[in-house]
Amino acid sequence: MMRNSMAVVAGFATWSVLWLAVGQVAQRVAPNAFLEDGSIADGALIVVLVASVICSLVAGALAATIARRAWKPVSLALGGILLIVGVGVQASLWTTLPLWYHLPFLALLLPMTVIGARLAATEARPVAHATT
Repeated sequence: MMRNSMAVVAGFATWSVLWLAVGQVAQRVAPNAFLEDGSIADGALIVVLVASVICSLVAGALAATIARRAWKPVSLALGGILLIVGVGVQASLWTTLPLWYHLPFLALLLPMTVIGARLAATEARPVAHATT
């Protein structure tokens, strides 16, 4: 149980750190894309959306690596927590950013976290060799 809790915490912390790093890099690389009212240019939003998917995949993979055999419930818990936090954050930005960004951002959090975990769990399994 402790391992699973730590896996969720580590996954959430990893997602958060990666997300903050992406934000810092994006603002340095394309400062004109981030407007003073908090809005972001459409092209930059697409990049940010892709970054969100990558953050979710990495967080799910790390959580699964820590959780080992319990990767399924851990990835669902992590994805659920990311979604709950994401809804709160997106609600605070609802009028600042377009709907086409909010919906995929939220819709992709849980499945990408689970996919990242599944990929890591698949990599960790020993390969069965066929005998002839």
